[in-house]
Amino acid sequence: MQVKLLRFLQEGTLERVGDEKTISINVRVISATNRNLKKEIQQNRFRDDLYYRLNVVPIVLPPLRKRKNDIPLLTEHFLRLDAERHGHPPFKISKEALSIMMDYSWPGNVRELQNAIQYGTVKCKGKIIASHHLPIEIIDHKTKQIRRGPSRKLDIDIVKSALERTGGNKAKAAKFLGVGRATLYRFMNDYPEVLQDN
Repeated sequence: MQVKLLRFLQEGTLERVGDEKTISINVRVISATNRNLKKEIQQNRFRDDLYYRLNVVPIVLPPLRKRKNDIPLLTEHFLRLDAERHGHPPFKISKEALSIMMDYSWPGNVRELQNAIQYGTVKCKGKIIASHHLPIEIIDHKTKQIRRGPSRKLDIDIVKSALERTGGNKAKAAKFLGVGRATLYRFMNDYPEVLQDN
């Protein structure tokens, strides 16, 4: 296949399957890869002449975790797409939820961010996506960061998430959060809104 692609790029011609007539085509090719093609060439899995034919104007796009400033822009874009698709005003995203998303490493890159936004729009019953509307792996990541640090400061969204994850079991939620039951009960007395939605 690489030989055929190289010939097409060099000559600008092709033959349709089952046809003997050669057709000239004037096209621009934009290609993308998630592999290191120089290593693939060294391991004889990719042709070097094809690499140099394709690599005319290289564009290096770092992963999402290395361009955190794109997260709010992409989030807004995906919320707008969702609104257009379903014919409703765009959801908003809370500052806490956006902060959690900015701290997350996004191993699944932009596609994972898009899925997280879709998840939030499905889970949210109001107009603002809060942190407890985000996928559990993103919330868990933030919770683990909180548990690792010297501070055990609790946050309404994190406590709600822990209660949701443990089916409302306060003892299990306290254990999950790494605090004593008395600490969790005191927090819930101070912030009764934690019990809403649970």
